[in-house]
Amino acid sequence: MDCSVDVLTLIEDQLRAWLPKGFAIGVAFADEDWPMACGELAVVAHASPRRRAEFVGGRWCAHAALRTIGRPIRLLLPGPLGAPVWPHNTIGSITHDGVYCCAIAGGRGDVAGIDLSLAEHRAAMQELAHMLLSPEEQPGFEQAMNKDAYLHALFCSKEAVVKATSQSAGRFLDLREITVIASAEEFTARVHGRFAMLRNHALALAWMGCGGYKNFCVNGH
Repeated sequence: MDCSVDVLTLIEDQLRAWLPKGFAIGVAFADEDWPMACGELAVVAHASPRRRAEFVGGRWCAHAALRTIGRPIRLLLPGPLGAPVWPHNTIGSITHDGVYCCAIAGGRGDVAGIDLSLAEHRAAMQELAHMLLSPEEQPGFEQAMNKDAYLHALFCSKEAVVKATSQSAGRFLDLREITVIASAEEFTARVHGRFAMLRNHALALAWMGCGGYKNFCVNGH
């Protein structure tokens, strides 16, 4: 099997293992040639080729997931914060890393966010440590054997939390506002989450109950 196709399979299988019944998953390569409505293409009409490929691939995945759960929509356009406005009584999340795209969609109840991040981003991670680490996370960072890998997993997990919280919070949280407590394959920020390393990618899912933003841990509070 082609290695790139295998990564898509790994991503889909991992999300399927994490998500409850009733959720659908779409995975695809980032490619601006996926079929897309003109109204959606207009959003990235002046974007770079990479951005267009990620946007189109991500939207294609989202539409595939929505069709699977029986809630298709013609246009999945950005809302005030830039995140997609999902159909009524539907929740979802999209992520992409320049090569691969994936999306999840399901009925309203819990709120989820996903993030996918290439390992090649690790080179810049320590330079971003001051923008990423909360005070409570600093000891774990200092004790980590591989600090770049630690920050990579932390960044991916926090991005998933941001996506899950933005609608309830009415804004995107600063990454230092989120304190993540991680074990081997799970993390907690008063939200349950899972993360995994798949080949050279980090993948994270953040999961929030119906209580909304107040259920999230912001700087340990």
